[in-house]
Amino acid sequence: MAAAPLAAGCGPEPQIRKYTVPKLAASSSQPAARPAAGKPQTMLGAIVLAGPKAWFFKVAGEPAEVAKVRDAVKEFVRSVSFSKEGEAPRWQLPEGWNEKPGDGFRHATLVIAGAMPPLELAVSSLDHGDTDDAAYVLQNVNRWRGQVSLPPTTGEKLAKEVEQFTIGEFPCTWVELTGTSGGGMGGPFAGGPFAGGPFAGGGLPSDHPPVGAAADGGSTPARGADSKLSYDVPEGWKELAPNAFRQASFEVSADGQKADVSVTSLSLRAPNAGDLAANVNRWRGMMGLAEQSTEEAAKSASEVKGSDLTWKVVHIVGQDAAGEPQAILAAMTTTADAAWFVKFTGPPPLAESQQQQFDKFVGSIKFN
Repeated sequence: MAAAPLAAGCGPEPQIRKYTVPKLAASSSQPAARPAAGKPQTMLGAIVLAGPKAWFFKVAGEPAEVAKVRDAVKEFVRSVSFSKEGEAPRWQLPEGWNEKPGDGFRHATLVIAGAMPPLELAVSSLDHGDTDDAAYVLQNVNRWRGQVSLPPTTGEKLAKEVEQFTIGEFPCTWVELTGTSGGGMGGPFAGGPFAGGPFAGGGLPSDHPPVGAAADGGSTPARGADSKLSYDVPEGWKELAPNAFRQASFEVSADGQKADVSVTSLSLRAPNAGDLAANVNRWRGMMGLAEQSTEEAAKSASEVKGSDLTWKVVHIVGQDAAGEPQAILAAMTTTADAAWFVKFTGPPPLAESQQQQFDKFVGSIKFN
């Protein structure tokens, strides 16, 4: 929501990305606005499907301040040039705006003139993959709705709640949401498209943790010395091939229901990577649930002791993007330089019946 590993992860070598943007202006000396928990918050967002990439633009803050820049933000998004090859977009900054370099989770951060303290427009991307456009947009809109404590919407209602237009030849979904803030989660959870995940909708962003087929919004292989996982596969779990974003993957089937299990990791250099509350709230956001405080998140977690490390485990029940009941069993731990996540996503009855198997699997993981 990663988005974006276990002893010191092994993963693909970092890739060099080449792109062109206007010359960076000096960054603002004022800190970006961060509404306090439980305060009214407005979010403006745009999702642009451009070839193999989905580009996300998002700004959030106090409703009165966001209202001042609403038209300027929308006009700016409409002016951006996108590529069908998936190359980085190009833009000309409005007068008074500043651009700050991206990081592992944002392509860029644009500081918007006209609000005080300044608001930030986060620009991020995800691989679009072969996901159906409507389903992809719905997943990500519902992820955003969860960040401002709004319940998920449905595909039938979505068209009435958003504005859709084209930018060049590419479809754009413009979103305006007002709800309440859960307090300033930083890093990928606040500014990226995977604040609820990663990571959502068929593929994690390059450099991210999203939210791949795992819809986990927050996991990429940590860089470091070679490391391999070993574990005991529970009876009835079908092991699938790992990929660039998952160190292990499984399908669980029982009583006509199916669930997905992923093992992913995130470098501890990423903001909040090993923070329990930040990750719990990311998962809760995926299902349209309000954020928890640090204390509440800690109380909601149980412990599973493995041979190497102790894992924090949470069981969350909410709704998926289509409004159907969904559960997440999630476990996390940290090694010297990475946060590791095991995530089970499926119908609540299946999650309930598989809780013991899940805990045994988590406890069996070893970092060789």
